[in-house]
Amino acid sequence: MTARADLALRISELVGGDVLRITDPGSGWPAFGTLLLDSGPLPVSLFAGPVGLTHRNRDDVERRFQNPGQARPITTTPDRYPLLLGLYTEDDYLAVPRPLLVQADPYRRVGNITRYSIFVSVAALTEALATGWSESTNTTGEAIRCLAPPLLPVSVSAVRDDVVPADNSMQTVISGSGLLESPVYEEPAAERARRAGTALVRDARFARRVTVAYSGLCAMCGIGPNLVQAAHIYPASAPGSHDEPWNGLALCPNHHLAFDRYLLAVHPDTRQVIYSPEMNAQVQSSSAMAAFTAATYAQLAEPEEPAARPLSEMFTDRYQHYRDYYRWLSV
Repeated sequence: MTARADLALRISELVGGDVLRITDPGSGWPAFGTLLLDSGPLPVSLFAGPVGLTHRNRDDVERRFQNPGQARPITTTPDRYPLLLGLYTEDDYLAVPRPLLVQADPYRRVGNITRYSIFVSVAALTEALATGWSESTNTTGEAIRCLAPPLLPVSVSAVRDDVVPADNSMQTVISGSGLLESPVYEEPAAERARRAGTALVRDARFARRVTVAYSGLCAMCGIGPNLVQAAHIYPASAPGSHDEPWNGLALCPNHHLAFDRYLLAVHPDTRQVIYSPEMNAQVQSSSAMAAFTAATYAQLAEPEEPAARPLSEMFTDRYQHYRDYYRWLSV
């Protein structure tokens, strides 16, 4: 068995043998297997190399991994998702308390038959060693992600969904999971981190799809772009909820908060914006609240794409789920 094949098996062990199952180590460039995502098993081809020194007088700021040599290109097939990974386990100058994966873009190198390097900054590696996750851009402009190996399914889901969970959010859930409390990645903590990280990816995917559907504008006042958030109509925590645009609204922070605090509602059929008695009382006594309601549309603005428009039952399900908070509402 080649050194690259051994490396693929080592990566499988670190990710979790039941999570990344290597079915054929092959030459290690690639190895073949299956990665278990939240959505189901994903057939993968794994191209991996060890992360080490660059040997170009930049070892104070960067590390690299390489393809095996000339005439060893990355190849892709429609039935397998390619993974280009570096494994960082030791360093001549830095302490490496636990292994890391470095994920790069295989599609940038498909068919390249020359010897090449994938560079990663020491700063990105150091951050990931401390927190379990970091995003950076290397000297060639490529996005590089460094991560604790058990989080590979989360990272692959994020890439496939074209979303980027905020570093601080990922680092918070990793810290809360206990994943980094030991030099060895314990499976209970790994599973907690994967579940929480996957939820962040789903939230980011939902937010992107909803804000795109509404052209980045608030559905209740039109403010935007870059000032809106995605809100579930029927809440994400409720049984049978869906992360689909038709269960979402793009709202500015003020309208999002008013919606989440049951101060206003949307008629399921007419899409009229309806205010609670509490809000109506504040309009009478507060010029600021009067200005807020004056800037609010009388009727919800909806996406141009019919398939993205809210379903009426999402509103009725919401009002039933939160019926104690919507006693004032008659629809």
